[in-house]
Amino acid sequence: MGPGNDAQLPLSLSLLDLFLPPPPGNDTHPPQNRTRGHNRNRPHPPSWVASRFSWGFVGVVILLAAIAHGVRSYRARRIRIGALRSQAMRGSEMSLPDVDGAGQVASPPGATRAGSSGKKAGAAVSAGEGGRGGEGEGAGGGGVGGRHRAISIAWRNWAYLQSFPSWLYGPENHADVICTGLYIVVMIGCSFYRIDLLAENAYLRFANQVGIMAFAQTPLVFLLASKSNPISSLTGITYQKLNYLHRASGRACIFASWIHALLWTPEVWWAGHFKRWYIIWGLVAIFGFTGLWATSFRWIRRAAFEFFLVAHIVLSVAFLIGALLHWQRMAYWIWPAVAIWSFDRLLRGIKTLRINFPWRRADGRCTLELVGSDVIRLTARRRGLKWSAGQHFFLAAPAVATSKHETHPFSVASIPVGDGDGEAEAVFLIRTHRGFTQRLRDAMTSDVDTSIPVFLEGPYGTAHSLEHFSTVLLVAGGTGVTFVLSHFLALLQSAHSGRSPIRLLHLVWHVRHGSDVLWIAPLLNQAAKELPEIDVRVEVFVTRTKVADEPWPGEIRTPGVETPRTITSEGEHPSGRSSQSTLVDPAESRPLLETISTPSTGLSRYAQAIVSFKAGRADLCTILRCDVEQSEGPVNVTVCGPEALMSSARIAVREVNTPEAARRGQVEVEFFEETVGS
Repeated sequence: MGPGNDAQLPLSLSLLDLFLPPPPGNDTHPPQNRTRGHNRNRPHPPSWVASRFSWGFVGVVILLAAIAHGVRSYRARRIRIGALRSQAMRGSEMSLPDVDGAGQVASPPGATRAGSSGKKAGAAVSAGEGGRGGEGEGAGGGGVGGRHRAISIAWRNWAYLQSFPSWLYGPENHADVICTGLYIVVMIGCSFYRIDLLAENAYLRFANQVGIMAFAQTPLVFLLASKSNPISSLTGITYQKLNYLHRASGRACIFASWIHALLWTPEVWWAGHFKRWYIIWGLVAIFGFTGLWATSFRWIRRAAFEFFLVAHIVLSVAFLIGALLHWQRMAYWIWPAVAIWSFDRLLRGIKTLRINFPWRRADGRCTLELVGSDVIRLTARRRGLKWSAGQHFFLAAPAVATSKHETHPFSVASIPVGDGDGEAEAVFLIRTHRGFTQRLRDAMTSDVDTSIPVFLEGPYGTAHSLEHFSTVLLVAGGTGVTFVLSHFLALLQSAHSGRSPIRLLHLVWHVRHGSDVLWIAPLLNQAAKELPEIDVRVEVFVTRTKVADEPWPGEIRTPGVETPRTITSEGEHPSGRSSQSTLVDPAESRPLLETISTPSTGLSRYAQAIVSFKAGRADLCTILRCDVEQSEGPVNVTVCGPEALMSSARIAVREVNTPEAARRGQVEVEFFEETVGS
């Protein structure tokens, strides 16, 4: 029965047939490319309209993600404002003098300043004012709110914190499985639109329709991979977070393409059309796109990023040309993809010129310093350079690049602090591997510092704000500290200016050698000069060096065990406050400070007061549980580093942030992970 009739098809697997009116015209023609190739003069099959419904599905997903992002941002703002108000009320109450019966002041104002004592004094007030969790939103032990939180936590623990093996390309977690599965189901369901499964050659009709669906994914694949895509600008969702939709649409495109090819292979073989040009170009397209997928495995990207970059460009061009010439009547799906890719390259070029053009910086030179056997600290100074904590730049070094288009992403370890001439200083930590980073190391003419032309492109990635949390645990491994350190510095700045209610800022860093602290010593020294009145802890876990080989063996302790330190007069900060960090006995602190001041650390005496060293790997579960128990409000865990470390952090969050704990009234724990710059 042709779709020109008003009756429903005898047998169809597509739900679209139940809701859409049958298209006009006769759709009983045989499949187009049986014997004569593609007939460009024939009208579009009525079923081609179903390809637009895959866009509708993606649009709904993006809309829901944007709504969720907006709700989270609004809720974070409410929590931050509520916590700041609670702190202000506690501060005003503590600043009031106690008056005895005679009207005399019993104790001087401000006797209990902010810090550990202020935190303890305000704990009871927080519980009564809803400060725990920010206006009561972070707690909610029992009742409907507690049950809702427990359900939400159970879902997040299962969907986002259950990871697949690191060698697997993806999906990386259960949420990726669901997204990819739904995407493919919707796409295949649309492919059955107006197809009578009992009709002759129904499978070839389905093959054509699923091929159209593959064409329809092309603009989405390129749009969601674009660094400057409008979706990120409109919704605030970073292109990295949209990458799961990019992966889903790409896998759906490959899946549909191979179904189309395999269903048509017997017909083309029997007709002897393998030498027809539309078949040849179809093979170019499908193998080009399959090559894109095959070269996107994580281990390939990490082992040979230059190969991945070149292969992606070459295979993308091959896919676009092959798809365009395979069936030119579907060109309206290909040209938008070409336009998206071209527009993205244009915007990236404009960003590069804006930062590096000659009248801003004559030569675009950056300073390279070798701060370890295999780590380079790159410092770039640019007028008008702006970025936020957690963002990254693409770096291009023409002197060592294999092509003029070679760029590599690196996270910024510093935050913008302009000087008198309007220049900002961006600091990057780069571990040398094979390829670009090794050539960068070879270009250094001195082990002290070298200056070479390096051009910046960016910044990319929407800032991930942590300002509304009461406690923030930052976990890093190796050069992954670049990402978390920028958040560390930004939170200190926000707390100092009163924009953040944070009370505990805890950085846990895994390094191979204790001397690796040299990488970030200048930034820590600068930050430690004026610490805000909060609890600041930096714990460095040394994983590969014997305790006796460390610059300060007396400081390295049992893995994951925290002991309090009382800072002596030498540990006071210029602001007059003492650090509330982790610690050693007062008797041990004086010789420790004398030892640490050796050139092997690079830490100032103010930075030494907040930094402690331990041997082995951190017990993240124990550390997180202690931080959560001390927290007055919501807790954030942000991690960047090797996959093994991120997996350990996920496990720790799952074990501490359980539905049962939420029902008991435990504060909320939020998890965020980042791979760029690790």
